[in-house]
Amino acid sequence: MLEKRIRLDTRAPVFRVRHRIMNVGPKPIYFLWKLHIALGISQGSRFDLPGGRVLLEPDVPARVVGSFDWPIGSAPNGNSIDMRSLPDPDAEILDFYYATALPEGWCALTDGKSGVGLGLSFDPGILRSVWWFASYNGWRGHRVFIVEPCTGYPYKLEEAIAAGNCTTLPSGGCLETEIVAAVFQGLSGISRVESSGDVRAMKRPKHEE
Repeated sequence: MLEKRIRLDTRAPVFRVRHRIMNVGPKPIYFLWKLHIALGISQGSRFDLPGGRVLLEPDVPARVVGSFDWPIGSAPNGNSIDMRSLPDPDAEILDFYYATALPEGWCALTDGKSGVGLGLSFDPGILRSVWWFASYNGWRGHRVFIVEPCTGYPYKLEEAIAAGNCTTLPSGGCLETEIVAAVFQGLSGISRVESSGDVRAMKRPKHEE
């Protein structure tokens, strides 16, 4: 059974979503539970994470070679790719990655055209990975970025169970957690999304000030 309660902060563009998952059955359940937030993208859009180890989803061709430490991956030609900067929305490619071993529980996407962004804050002890599936006109003509903080990985449950990367809830057990979502504008890079809903801007290098 799943309960969801949404509370809007009237003082700021912040809302809090409280989830409560209960196993009312007689046996333990093994599951992957995640958010599924679909956001539009434009030229110059950016995705920020606190760090972690990024793994590839083998079912989708990747633009990097092998897993990597966020944010720098390696292209097939050996060049470095800063994965915070998203490809052109018309590049006709897909992304599907899992950010694991998160040092903190947050992520943020900033639209390149409007400058408006969405930051998420969550408990990394429960939502232990961040998936992202993005289509840059590479899937059904969509230009969309889907960000998915999740209790485990990969998306195939049987593989997550075999690897010990899914969540188990015993009979009568309960999982409860809160996700904070904050809308922001005018920030070019994010260094942190606080549980209060405050979004911290990334400091610019001194040579750019």
